[in-house]
Amino acid sequence: MGRDTGQRQVVTEQVQIDGSDELFFARKEILHLKEMIVALRDALAEEHSGRQHAVQLAVADVNDEAGQLRKTIGALRDELEAMRDQKQREVQRAVTESNDEIAQLKQTVGALRDNLEQLRAEKDDAIQSAVTEALAENTHLQETIVKLRDELESAKDLFEEKNPKPARGKKKR
Repeated sequence: MGRDTGQRQVVTEQVQIDGSDELFFARKEILHLKEMIVALRDALAEEHSGRQHAVQLAVADVNDEAGQLRKTIGALRDELEAMRDQKQREVQRAVTESNDEIAQLKQTVGALRDNLEQLRAEKDDAIQSAVTEALAENTHLQETIVKLRDELESAKDLFEEKNPKPARGKKKR
């Protein structure tokens, strides 16, 4: 009997639909509108899902690009630090080399100054020695001159004693 009731209801609805065209068209329109609402909801849900998927893809792309940019920034930062370190090492090496060269030059200047002072002292000693020798020789020569003069005077006196001088008034012819 349950079937009978269900069939009667369908038949009753059909009779009622037949009896009222306006109601039939209104229900048909409502049914059509409900189907459209369901279709529009499905389309909207699909569009929303598509947009969400597109947004997720765009976010993933942006995140990938941001990650790549971070890696690039990190690599550039590392390269810059390496360049700074290399430059610092080069500057330090140049400073060390300059300091070594300066120390060597100072040693050379000191050695040359010492040699110059030694040469000056040797020259002063040589000059003093030459002056002393010259003075000694001069003194010796003066003593020799005095001695020779004395000897000459003695010899002259002796000669004059042995050989008297003729008188001046008489001239020999």
